[in-house]
Amino acid sequence: MASRFRKHFRQAPPQLPIIFLSGQADVASAVTALKRGAFDFLEKGSFTPQKLLALVGDALNQHRLRLEKREHQAALRSRLAQLTPRERQVASRVADGKANKVVASELAISERTVEIHRHNLLKKLQLRSAAQLAKLAPEINQLDAR
Repeated sequence: MASRFRKHFRQAPPQLPIIFLSGQADVASAVTALKRGAFDFLEKGSFTPQKLLALVGDALNQHRLRLEKREHQAALRSRLAQLTPRERQVASRVADGKANKVVASELAISERTVEIHRHNLLKKLQLRSAAQLAKLAPEINQLDAR
């Protein structure tokens, strides 16, 4: 069973936090486990039950935060997918702090059209203001880069 687990662990990073406990720990094994995504690596007899419980709590908390981030990113991707190409262009410029008049000039459209696109994109992204869009822009750019 242990060899089957090792093989699986080598193939893909774990989805749940893994804390290795080993009776025959060596530095190379510990380094490999940590590089491949293990939360921690402990040698049997080198920890107290309280330390292990605290470590499990930390691992579960980190896992919960990672899941929340993934869910948030998936929801944001879903909302971004609703934007038209023109709304994306307007969003990018509004997030940069450009006035409607400047955006209209850059995109060769009317200021009223920018206002409509701006209203629609904020609604689709479930935002109330350009300030919220500007705050979200780095995260949007990071998702676009992937």
